Amino acid sequence: LTVIPAPPNFAATLYAVQLGAFSDRSAADDLLARLPASFSPRSTLCESNAPPLCRVLVGRLPRAEALALRAQLKQAGFAGFLFRLAPPSPPANGGALSP
Repeated sequence: LTVIPAPPNFAATLYAVQLGAFSDRSAADDLLARLPASFSPRSTLCESNAPPLCRVLVGRLPRAEALALRAQLKQAGFAGFLFRLAPPSPPANGGALSP
């Protein structure tokens, strides 16, 4: 078996722990404010769907580490589940190196 390295433009799948989803941005901000600072990165992701939806997310990690973060959040009193983050957009040149 020969293991080959991932191509330079390969983006691993990352996860966050979603702690809540709200139609009201202020409710999402309130939950975010209650989180201890030790849990980071943390963010509010708002989508402009109808109705609008604001997700409270913590972390940007590979799956195993995101599962560990979810357990730590649960111990701190915050229930959540894994949320797969969208991969970054590929470079315009497809990851090819410029001469």
